Amino acid sequence: MSSFPAGIAQRIDQGSDVEPYTPSQVAGETFIPGDLVFYDTGNNWMERCGADPALIAGVSEVDSEKYRVLTEDGKVPVRLLNSSAILRFASTTVPTEAHVGDEYGVTRDANGNWLLDIAKTGGSARFVVVRVDIPTGSFYCSPLAEFLQFDGIDS
Repeated sequence: MSSFPAGIAQRIDQGSDVEPYTPSQVAGETFIPGDLVFYDTGNNWMERCGADPALIAGVSEVDSEKYRVLTEDGKVPVRLLNSSAILRFASTTVPTEAHVGDEYGVTRDANGNWLLDIAKTGGSARFVVVRVDIPTGSFYCSPLAEFLQFDGIDS
């Protein structure tokens, strides 16, 4: 088992862009590095995704509560994802080559890290495994386009 923050690992220039957004101002809804986030069109805030996210805008690389006080407008940078991005995830499952090509969901652990959850398949899947690193317990995954909020691909 491994636990570390999720983050973009490959194709940073082709698979992502960084844009400023106002983070949620509700207590307990802040996000930290490695959090999957979505844009809430109801209040125009970027917020941490919940379980089995229906929309994923990107991944945070900052602590929103600490970073928002550093900018005049209170906005924080968010790394927006597209379907060519490759993220590195930890998991409670030891990776094997048999996982490559399979689609899985994600779960947030007690440390606040998003983990690839191989028990979540089918309609719960959000990422496809493109590579594994067995010694480090890492899964390298691309997001499924249908769940990317700003990807623009109509799946």
